[in-house]
Amino acid sequence: MFSWNDFIVTNNNVLLNNFSNFINQVTKFISSKFDGVILESGVFIETDIGKLDLTFLSDLNGPLKEYIHSMEVIKI
Repeated sequence: MFSWNDFIVTNNNVLLNNFSNFINQVTKFISSKFDGVILESGVFIETDIGKLDLTFLSDLNGPLKEYIHSMEVIKI
């Protein structure tokens, strides 16, 4: 039998597990790739990978703005 309370508890548990896993993976990545240091916004590491990342972000920015605008315009 369906119960809103069971649904909420199950949904929250799944979200909490997924979020916790995500945080754990990000923490491990930062620890292994950046010696556990998170740079301030706007500070970039000058490497070939860094330059590629900046180019990727630059190329992605236009379509991302279009997508966000499209999602904001939609009325359900």
